[in-house]
Amino acid sequence: YHLSVIFSYLAGIEVYDSIYFLVFFFAIIGILVIYLIVSDLNKNVALISLPLTILTFSHPALIGFTWGHWPSVVAQNFLICIFWAISNLNLEKSYIIISVFLAAIVMTHTSEAIFAGIFLIIYFVSIFFIKEFTLRNFKYIVLGGFLSLFLAIYYIYVLKFTWLRYNPYEFSIVKSWGAPLLELKTFGI
Repeated sequence: YHLSVIFSYLAGIEVYDSIYFLVFFFAIIGILVIYLIVSDLNKNVALISLPLTILTFSHPALIGFTWGHWPSVVAQNFLICIFWAISNLNLEKSYIIISVFLAAIVMTHTSEAIFAGIFLIIYFVSIFFIKEFTLRNFKYIVLGGFLSLFLAIYYIYVLKFTWLRYNPYEFSIVKSWGAPLLELKTFGI
């Protein structure tokens, strides 16, 4: 929301227009980042799967754009960027990239930060078992985590004493929520 207000002032457009622009912009950036991740593994698969990304902007996924799930959509983009940053740990000072994306997830939509944490734990366990664990990668991820905590500490403090006080977290499994629940029958499969 802050980004859309800043962009609105900079571009001289209405806030509601800047929100829609930014949400679609970040969704497109997320699609391109997924393409980069897949193309590192296999360029042919990446090219063949690129047309499937149009499903992001079709029903029922479009409900996330039209019904105000904007923070979630943008945070999902940052979550995709975390996957890219982890796949590029060989970059010099990649912990800065990781920390920026982790902090962005926390400040955009906190629930995606839980998925990022679960992904990082699964990543650590998997590289440990396949014997590709290096102290440098471990140090970069931990350093990125602490740096992201530092970047988002004020937001976490505000979240703790506002939203979490009145809406405490409780774990429950929802079998059917309705739109935008995606099932194979949604796509006619």
